Amino acid sequence: SGAISNPRDLVIARDAANTLAQRNSTNAQTYRLYGTYTDASNYERLSLSTTAGTGATIAAETAGTGADNLTLRLAGAGTSGVLWNTHVEPNTAGSGAPNVLTAAESGTLLTNEGATAQNYHTLPTAAVGLCFEFVVADADGIRIVAGADDTIRVAGDVSATAGYIQNSTIGGAVRLCAINAVEWVAMSYVGTWTVDS
Repeated sequence: SGAISNPRDLVIARDAANTLAQRNSTNAQTYRLYGTYTDASNYERLSLSTTAGTGATIAAETAGTGADNLTLRLAGAGTSGVLWNTHVEPNTAGSGAPNVLTAAESGTLLTNEGATAQNYHTLPTAAVGLCFEFVVADADGIRIVAGADDTIRVAGDVSATAGYIQNSTIGGAVRLCAINAVEWVAMSYVGTWTVDS
């Protein structure tokens, strides 16, 4: 009913041959596909939304009588999988002005390519699902520091609170994921990562 009574804030258009578009000047748009719908407070849905100048989000959403936990699955056909485009960021921030990562940068692969001193990164406050990857591309090395209340675990070794891990061997790599609100865990790693304990 909203689309009929307010047609000018939601425009479905032909962008090009065989191309359907939803747009309205500079206003960010959202598309919602419902699994269940009772009213605006009770539903399960898939949401595809955009934020101007920031990015786009694909999310499973639920409210009220909708299931509390909805899985978002991406699947290729047959034996094919899902191809991810990883953002790679060379970074040379040092101890005096470390690279302070944000939750919005989750999924980024960072290297110290071009560094002339040890490269420093500070992780955001741990939140389930956040992940970052680091690769040592320069022998000056990388140090990764946890937030004020967080720790970093590499296999059997765990850092002090607000501690760090570091590696100065070219080819060293680590993928860190937050498993709760206070713990980062190395899901995989290459080489020896010294853990501050």
